[in-house]
Amino acid sequence: WFCDTVCPRSVGETRIFQIFTDTQGVADPAYWMADAEHINREDKPLVESQPWALSLDGRDEGHIPADRLSLAYRRALAEKFGLGRA
Repeated sequence: WFCDTVCPRSVGETRIFQIFTDTQGVADPAYWMADAEHINREDKPLVESQPWALSLDGRDEGHIPADRLSLAYRRALAEKFGLGRA
């Protein structure tokens, strides 16, 4: 099991921290790193094909309760980096 935590460094750079938990009895870090790198390689084309400019105005879309974290993240990007402002 692993998850990603992101930390924006600038407008064009984000640092990603990956947290790993061994639930299968495989204690070898190289095994988990290879698995994570494989998944990241699969995800890269999809992520890079998305529009570079992310809409930070929450009014542009319809939302459900599960979007709260994403909306908070977008607000933080707007506040920290001044994004989404004319």
